[in-house]
Amino acid sequence: MMAPRLCLEDGAFSYDGRRAIFSALNLSLHSGEIFCLLGPNGCGKTTLLRCLNGLLPLATGKVVLDGQGLDSLNEMERARRMAFVFQEENLLFSYSVLEIVRMGRAPHLGFFASPSKKDTQIAEAALETVGLADLREKPYTEISGGERQLALIARALAQEPEILLLDEPTSHLDFGNQMLILETIHRLSEARNLSVIMATHFPEHALLVSNKVALMKAGSFVAEGQADRVITAAALKDLYGVAVEVVSVTNGDGATVKAIVPVLRESSGVEPQAA
Repeated sequence: MMAPRLCLEDGAFSYDGRRAIFSALNLSLHSGEIFCLLGPNGCGKTTLLRCLNGLLPLATGKVVLDGQGLDSLNEMERARRMAFVFQEENLLFSYSVLEIVRMGRAPHLGFFASPSKKDTQIAEAALETVGLADLREKPYTEISGGERQLALIARALAQEPEILLLDEPTSHLDFGNQMLILETIHRLSEARNLSVIMATHFPEHALLVSNKVALMKAGSFVAEGQADRVITAAALKDLYGVAVEVVSVTNGDGATVKAIVPVLRESSGVEPQAA
């Protein structure tokens, strides 16, 4: 097996030097792999992504990118090889969609340099890749939530990274836009051999697109491995405190896939009142 693109070795982080956000974490991401982080709010997923990208310093352990310690690379070098799409991004100015995406070229520009014709072409190609070419001149603030998320992914692609870090990319989106984002991520991983780490609250999304899953709880990985083996009813009950059933269904292509069905808690026995 080829060496991993990205590794975390015995990583730990704490904001105040006392209460650990996570500790003794290890993970590896290979070329073209989609790695999903699943876990409840506050378990440390976003903080872990920020540490993997070098935005926050580890207390102990190290991040290794293609055999190099991440701390040996400067901010621009990291940005050329790894892109981060945040969960939410509020922009105050009505930049066009193309201008937003072209900002992804910043790591490749010198100080005070303006984007070149080539940079614009790369941004336009990124928009084409995510299906937003027709919106290139539209103000970013006037497009839908799903389109904004795709624009941010396009901006990350314009960085021409080897690794893409996504913090809950389908949050606050309707079902159709969730599927659009997932399909785009899956297609990019296969077509470009892009390596992806995606934090999510949705086990179904991990089953749909990921090669590997880590279940994160209270700053630790409680399980890690192939998605359809790790995501079980018992594991999800332990992770979220919700009873579910994991069932096998046949999709439109005739393939067997797994789906998650929540089980409602037992009735309180109180009869509903007539209106």
